[in-house]
Amino acid sequence: MFKYKLSLIFLFTTFPLSHSINCSSNEKCPSNLPCCSPYGECGTGTNCINRCNAMFSYHPDSCLPQPVLLYPYQIQFPYPSRIQKEMIPNYSYFEMDLILNKHRLIHFDQFLVTPDPVIVKQQLSQYDFIYSGHTFLDPISKEISLRMPSRTKGSLLATTKQFLYGKCQVTLKSAKSQGVITAIVLISSVGDEIDFEFLGNELVTVQSNYFHLGNLDYTKMKLLPTGIDHTLTWHTYQIDWNEERIHWIIDGKILRTVHKFETWDYITKKYIYPQTPVRLEIAIWPGGDINLPPGTAEWAGGFIDWDRDPELTKKGYFEATVKNILVQPYMNFHKTNIVNCIHKGTNRSRVTMEDLKQVAVSYNPKMNSVFTDKALIWKCSELFYLSDQQSHNIQSNKF
Repeated sequence: MFKYKLSLIFLFTTFPLSHSINCSSNEKCPSNLPCCSPYGECGTGTNCINRCNAMFSYHPDSCLPQPVLLYPYQIQFPYPSRIQKEMIPNYSYFEMDLILNKHRLIHFDQFLVTPDPVIVKQQLSQYDFIYSGHTFLDPISKEISLRMPSRTKGSLLATTKQFLYGKCQVTLKSAKSQGVITAIVLISSVGDEIDFEFLGNELVTVQSNYFHLGNLDYTKMKLLPTGIDHTLTWHTYQIDWNEERIHWIIDGKILRTVHKFETWDYITKKYIYPQTPVRLEIAIWPGGDINLPPGTAEWAGGFIDWDRDPELTKKGYFEATVKNILVQPYMNFHKTNIVNCIHKGTNRSRVTMEDLKQVAVSYNPKMNSVFTDKALIWKCSELFYLSDQQSHNIQSNKF
């Protein structure tokens, strides 16, 4: 039984996936379409952001350096603010976008896509999450609804910034029904992943797993108990990840731990352990869609009944609901490199909190075949964004 892991990232697809040049471990992207997207296609423009895969791109620096969340900053939802509760009983999509923006959420195709560097600085400071699909926010309860109407791809919420080691916490009610998947995922641009995945017809357990550089080893999956139906009751899920171990935590109890030393591979002489910058993604997606490989539907519990499922007939959509999110990055061993980078880029001896907000990270092109926490380089004096759909660096073609 095999799951089709690319399904979740299809939620950020904005154009057809046919007639394309594919990228993988067997073939990197060509120079004229240098950026490998998370769904394995070569291109330019937005392919160079949103988890551009540096490992399969033409060159590691073909991808746009990604903004990072650095200690002591943290991301949380709802964000403590003076936003007044507002009643909009019949809001339009435009009005919902404004509500989401007020709560530090921005649509994925607007983030870092602008010709104006002033807007880039504002976005890096004002927005904590990008979203796609049918994402709604109740202005009264402050709960985020990730919805999947009939025959759609679902919805996804992701942090705007990556982080290298830290803790994430999500309080949610997962979606119900055969074939419907809810996911809480820490995932890097090169395929490192740590996750909770909820099958809509398994109501008192959740799957936990981790992957290294896109190697989909499902033998490491373990079921964890939630105790009470997680589609009807709130539960708090945490992933606590550092250089040496991963904890999966539910409602304050550590239910699984994996240590780095346990992942040593004697054949490759490497640790098969997530160790590259990740972002938090929360999603609902159709694992039981008939258009996906049969093994995916089998894993998801069966095909979705898009016409007669009780959840759809009752509400018009499947739904996962998020109440609280907290992302706390840990101070990592690159601290000195980051501080030195800021000193060099700003010509100032003092590092400010605003300096930390504008740091980006990419992979060292001199270490083309190495994708670990040791192969990172830090960008502290430039703003990286798409000034148009073809260009991904406003200053030069080299990072």
